[in-house]
Amino acid sequence: MTNLAIIGISGSGKTVLSTVWAKRMSVRPDTEGNNDSCGYLEPKNWQTKEYVNDVFADLNQGQWVRSTEQGTKFDLDWILHLGKLEVSVKLIDSAGQDLKGLFLEDTYKQEIQDTHLVTLLKYIQSAGIIIFVMNLQHFRGESNGRVRWRNEAVYEEPIRMLINQDKWKKVGIVWTAWDLYKDDIENEYGNIEEYVHKELNALYNVVLDGRKKGVTIKLFTVAPVWDTETKREGDSAFRVPKANFTSYGLNDLSVWITEAAKEEQFRMYQWQAEQGNVNAYNNLGWCYCKGMGVNRDEQNGMECFLKAAQQGLTVAQRNLGYLYLNGLGTTKDIEEAKKWYRKAAEQGDKKSEQILKFLTETQTESNI
Repeated sequence: MTNLAIIGISGSGKTVLSTVWAKRMSVRPDTEGNNDSCGYLEPKNWQTKEYVNDVFADLNQGQWVRSTEQGTKFDLDWILHLGKLEVSVKLIDSAGQDLKGLFLEDTYKQEIQDTHLVTLLKYIQSAGIIIFVMNLQHFRGESNGRVRWRNEAVYEEPIRMLINQDKWKKVGIVWTAWDLYKDDIENEYGNIEEYVHKELNALYNVVLDGRKKGVTIKLFTVAPVWDTETKREGDSAFRVPKANFTSYGLNDLSVWITEAAKEEQFRMYQWQAEQGNVNAYNNLGWCYCKGMGVNRDEQNGMECFLKAAQQGLTVAQRNLGYLYLNGLGTTKDIEEAKKWYRKAAEQGDKKSEQILKFLTETQTESNI
């Protein structure tokens, strides 16, 4: 299973982002007609479900979520269902540690005594997709240059450590509070990438360095709460969420996560196949034929199915029969299709047995 880690410092907006995203993705596509291309996000435990519902209710009542205090330990976990593919999703609380402490080398990890932090470190190490959440208020909204530089360094170092450790990880940098700075940044810079290029040089250099090494790094702008209003208390005025608020940018983020998860799963199947895993060959064939995580290529899919079928894997034999029957990746050949359906049926595959019977009866009738 592919793992996804959502990481951010206190005040980054990671909690609002993850909970609103979870709520938007909590409708089952098969029963409610939701867009299946981005999947369905299911809480792993009742604590996560309850927390998301409470936060979403507070936001709809005009209350922001208070920033998590350093050292607070909590676990928010989901399973993202993407058809046959599942992705583990976890919101990472660094337990008061500097973010770069989450990307320590193995030799240093052994010295950490905090079991909660060790669990997070192991999860991040196994995650194929990492999302760093950054609040534009800490950058565009910060007038003190020294503080702004320090905020940049908080993320620049761990991202650099990450890309130096594993070029296969897919990295998303998500900028929150886009509702406050969208017009300003677009008018002056055109887009977020140009803003980072011209104003956050150290961070931009890390992004460029990662891309040169083959790391997938994508920048996003989001506003989980797009609709706000001004609330006054005495002489103070502050922004609060409107009831039934809409969100900005979450769909683009979801689409990217979906594609990144498919690519990561394809890479995992490749690795497993290289180790001689017969099921992995069948899974690779399925990926090629469906275009999941790779360009659609039914001929390559057939070759993968064949490797698994020749080793006696029933489902691969049935898949080969289907390709020959429909002329996918090869010339249509009913007799070759029957051959592979027969092999699968002889191993007890009922579906292949039914298809073989239908093909035989159809041929018999056409010869009468």
